[in-house]
Amino acid sequence: ATPAVEPLCSPDSLTAELGPVQGALGARGAILTVINNGDTACSVSGVPDLQITMSGADLAVSTVASPRASAAEFDRGVAGASAAMQLSWRGAGTEESDTVDMTLGIAGGEVPVDVAQGQDGGSLDMETGTQITCEPWR
Repeated sequence: ATPAVEPLCSPDSLTAELGPVQGALGARGAILTVINNGDTACSVSGVPDLQITMSGADLAVSTVASPRASAAEFDRGVAGASAAMQLSWRGAGTEESDTVDMTLGIAGGEVPVDVAQGQDGGSLDMETGTQITCEPWR
C-alpha cells in the first residue's frame, strides 16, 4: 500500500531559505529548504518555480527535475518540520549583485526565499535564462 500523502502545504504556512552557494569548476549548488510553520502536517510536491531578480532585473530562470529522479520522488511530507531540495546550475561568471530577491512558486502561491550569503558573500552566479536542476525533496 502507498503511504498517505498529507495535503499540500499552503504558501502562507511556509517559509523558505536558500543555503550558501557552493561552487567548483563552474558548477554551482545550494540547498533550498522549506519550513512548515503551520499547525498541521502538509506536503510539498513537484519541481517548484523560482523567480529571481538581481539588482531589480528579472533573470527569467527555469527549473527542471533531475533526470536521475522519478516524479514520485518529488512528493514529500513536511509534518511540522522541513523539506530540502538540492539545486544546481552552471556558473555564469557574473559579479555579485547588490540585491538578490528570490520567490518560490509552490502550492499555487508564492513564498519569499531568504537567500543566505556564503562565507565570502558567495554570488548566485546566474544570468538571464539560467536553468536550475532540482533534486527530489528530502
